[in-house]
Amino acid sequence: MAKIERWLSPVQIYKRWDIDKIALAKILDQGLAAYYLNNGEKLNVEYERDENGGEINLVFYLEEVAFKFSDILLFESENEWLINSGDETDMKLFGKDARLLGQLKREKDNWDKSLAVAVQIGIFCAQEDREAKRDEIHDLAYKLDSNISKATVEKIWKAIPVKFRKSAGAPKKK
Repeated sequence: MAKIERWLSPVQIYKRWDIDKIALAKILDQGLAAYYLNNGEKLNVEYERDENGGEINLVFYLEEVAFKFSDILLFESENEWLINSGDETDMKLFGKDARLLGQLKREKDNWDKSLAVAVQIGIFCAQEDREAKRDEIHDLAYKLDSNISKATVEKIWKAIPVKFRKSAGAPKKK
């Protein structure tokens, strides 16, 4: 049995994302797929822009198009900043600002994960009755978070007090 494609109107998208026509037009310009109601063909924004001398008002097209639900889900998964998460400022960002917000959110996630790894390494160093080797710290960091960067682990290594680090050369005298 063939799967029936579910379609959404622009009005349903306004409600789903809590946006207005202008915001949806900007999202169309950023790559959301839309299809003409009369023939089912995909709206080609670049072609329409070229046909209209470089200027195009996508708001006028919203009365003539519908959206595949599968495209909406894909677009939402690729552009999480579009979804209204209770922070109204997220919905107002487009283009460079939206990319910057996404980058900052990823950096914050990496920062949070790095802090958790650093705390665990600190606990490990405090519990050992000997100096930790650099390779041990690297192995432990990758065990705790396989996606942590080598540069981050090196920063953690340098932040460990010297009395807990095993450096090159003969053992330290006590």
